[in-house]
Amino acid sequence: MRRIGVVTLVTAGVLTLLVGVLLAQGGGGGRRGYRQGGGAPEGDRLGAALIQAGLTDDERAAAEVAVRTKLEARRKLMASLEQLRATAEDAKASNDSLAKAIAAYQQEMARFRGLVQAQDKALIAKLSVRSQARCLAIGVLDNAVGMGGRPPRPSMGGPPPQ
Repeated sequence: MRRIGVVTLVTAGVLTLLVGVLLAQGGGGGRRGYRQGGGAPEGDRLGAALIQAGLTDDERAAAEVAVRTKLEARRKLMASLEQLRATAEDAKASNDSLAKAIAAYQQEMARFRGLVQAQDKALIAKLSVRSQARCLAIGVLDNAVGMGGRPPRPSMGGPPPQ
């Protein structure tokens, strides 16, 4: 019995690392071929992570759609954040342009959060309870720390470390 627990823990750790690597390399935005340094295409890594999580074929397909949609929304949010940073760093930026940049970012953040919630709600409806737990544990469902189980870095729009 204890051995099964250790194997499960090791499997969960490997899965978490795999999904973390996927995000660190730019997300699962489709099949773009092999990355520098070798390795499987991103879509293959995401699919493998979801298979490793024990999702059925239907659950895995739904999860892949949700993850790709959320990653695309995150890319848009990060573009908005970069625009805000550029405006904030511009010594000549007026208070009005700073306020507009803040409002644009906050609006994009609200859009992002709404999309994530909608994707999660739709995905949860297609998952068994066990698959929900597994998807939450690896960050496929919003767990407030993201895929890979690490809190977001300040440079990625998250709160500063404490």
